[in-house]
Amino acid sequence: MSSVHDDKTRATARQHQPLVANFSVPEAGVAAAATMAPSVTYVLLYLFTQSSVVLSEVLTPPYFNLAENRRITATATCGEAVPQEELYCKLIGANVNRDVKYNLIQGQVCDVCDPSNPSKWHPPEYAIDGSERWWQSPPLSRGMQYNQVNLTVDLGQVSKTLSKIKTDAL
Repeated sequence: MSSVHDDKTRATARQHQPLVANFSVPEAGVAAAATMAPSVTYVLLYLFTQSSVVLSEVLTPPYFNLAENRRITATATCGEAVPQEELYCKLIGANVNRDVKYNLIQGQVCDVCDPSNPSKWHPPEYAIDGSERWWQSPPLSRGMQYNQVNLTVDLGQVSKTLSKIKTDAL
C-alpha cells in the first residue's frame, strides 16, 4: 500500500515541478541563466506576436486593366450583318425579378441586339470598357458556325515585353 502511495506522491511532485529550460551561458552562473530565461521568453513572445501581425496583413496588388485603350475585335457580334434586330437569350445569370425590361421565353430571359439602338447594341469594345455593358456573341439560331466565336484583344507592346522577359530569363 505504501508503494502505491509513494508512486502517487512522486507523480504529484513531478506535476508541480517547474518547467526548466537548459541554457548554456559561458562565464555566467546558474543565477544569471535563471534571470535570463523570463526575458528571453518575453522577447520570443513579442517577436511571435509581431510576426503574426505582419503575416495577417492582406497584400493586394494594384488593379489595372491590360486591355484598356487597346484594339479589340470579334469574328462575329450579335445584331451585326443581319437585316433586323436579333433575338438572344441569357443561358445563365438571368433573374426575372431584376431583369424586368426583358422578355421571358420558355424560362429564359431574352432581349434583342440592335446596332441602331445604343441601349440594345453590344459591340466588342463594351467587353473592356470597365462598365456594366457587355459584348454579345451571335445566337446559335443564326447557325452552328457561331458556336465558336473569337474575341481578340491586341495588347501591342505588352506582348513584346513579356516575350523579352521570357527570353531574358532563359
